[in-house]
Amino acid sequence: MKKNIVVLLFVVFGCLTLGFFSLFVKRWNLPYTSEGTYFDEASLITYKEQAAEVYGIIAFVCFLFTGLLLYKMMLFKKH
Repeated sequence: MKKNIVVLLFVVFGCLTLGFFSLFVKRWNLPYTSEGTYFDEASLITYKEQAAEVYGIIAFVCFLFTGLLLYKMMLFKKH
């Protein structure tokens, strides 16, 4: 039972890592103005440059949790 929960959390955090990293890369490559904003005329949304950094930090934290859960799964496999 405990092993199944760790595997489920591993999959969830792995998906979150990929999602936030993808969002980080997309936002990082936008052509921001000198004020740090980007206006998308198609969707009428203004993106702020600081949001990309936050997505990167969230992706890194999720990556750390994914690594920790992978380590836990390896310990379960040994026993």
